[in-house]
Formats: sequence, C-alpha cells, structure tokens
Amino acid sequence: MTRDEVLAIYSARYAATYDDTFLHAEHYEEATAFELAWLREHMPPGGTWLDAACGTGWFLSQFPDVDRCGLDLSPAMLDIARSHNPQVSFYEADFREPQPHLESRCDFVSLMWWAYCYAGSVPAIRKVIANVAAWTKRRLAEHRVRRSPSCPATAGSRRSADRKASAGRPRARS
Repeated sequence: MTRDEVLAIYSARYAATYDDTFLHAEHYEEATAFELAWLREHMPPGGTWLDAACGTGWFLSQFPDVDRCGLDLSPAMLDIARSHNPQVSFYEADFREPQPHLESRCDFVSLMWWAYCYAGSVPAIRKVIANVAAWTKRRLAEHRVRRSPSCPATAGSRRSADRKASAGRPRARS
C-alpha cells in the first residue's frame, strides 16, 4: 500500500473508534491480552522501547514506568496516542522507511497487530526488518513468531501445527 492509501484508512474518524473496535471488542480481547502479556514477558528491564506503528498508543500507556516512544504514519492516531501518553515522544513517520534519528536508540522494538502487512512484498518486509534492526541498540535483532489466539495461522501449539503440516504424508519406515 502507498503512504496515501494507509493514511486514507487511518483517518480521524477511524482513529476515534480504533481502541473500542480492535483492542477492547469481545472478538479481540483475547488477542489484546496475549499481546500485552507477550510485551510484559519480553520487555527488557530498564530498556528503551519503540512501538513502531503504535497507533493510538494504548499499549504504550500500559507501561508508564518504561522509557518508551512511538512511531506512526497517521497524524490522527498520533493525536490520540499523545493524549494517552503525554510524557512519551512520538514520531510521525513510516516504519517502512529508514529513520536515521532512531538508529541504535532502542533496546526493544515492537511492530504489532499485523502492521507489517502494509509492507506489501517480501523485499519490503526485509526492509522493515532491516529498519527494526537498525533502530535496536544491539545489532542482534530477534524475530519471534507469536502464536496469537486470534490468528488462525499462528493459533495452537507448534506441535499441533507440525502434526497438521505432516498429515497425509507417508511416514518413513524404521
């Protein structure tokens, strides 16, 4: 998607209802709780956190004792994020593009709620991963696939996914 196409989606009207529609609605409660628990588990103590594609800043607001900042393309989403997080720095920018002012600045970078889908192609996703690595203080970036309960592609355990993938294949004889 182009920058203009993304901005057309994330309008002021859309931003005003985003949290209630996607974070707190019954259909998404489990996924929101999962993301929050995942962040709590993986947030490095004493570290700096960048939430790329931070949207309304709801997740940032759940960690008031963490040094954090947010990046988002949508001015409407950032207006809400700033109102929920007055002590946090926000950047109106596209996570798909390099951000030199963020290089080697953060200990932890998140990109949640399928935001990477806006990259649009495998080469563009590689560029996003390179950006995240560049924004991370330690040049060792780790990508973890989270098994979100609301996403059919990642729901369930690794073992059950492996069983499903191997179903129907002939078994090797010993």
